[in-house]
Amino acid sequence: MISVLILICATAVAKPDCQLGTAMHVIQGPDAGNAMMCAFRGQAFVAQSAFARTMQDGEYVKILCHQKRAIGWKPAVQAAEMPPGQR
Repeated sequence: MISVLILICATAVAKPDCQLGTAMHVIQGPDAGNAMMCAFRGQAFVAQSAFARTMQDGEYVKILCHQKRAIGWKPAVQAAEMPPGQR
């Protein structure tokens, strides 16, 4: 699956530099099955939402498609490291 992220950036920020850390606002959009659907769903989400009508001059929208990855869980403390009685 692909996560759709919608970034609102200031026009003072160059389009390649508009990222999670430089965006004024970040909105989680709907998930998509592939990159083409990510772009389509991101645009549709922006068009149907209220924030598109409330954007100020000097702001623009950028859609990021981010591949979801499975993250393995690892306990912070291994059982062998715990004091007796807490295992």
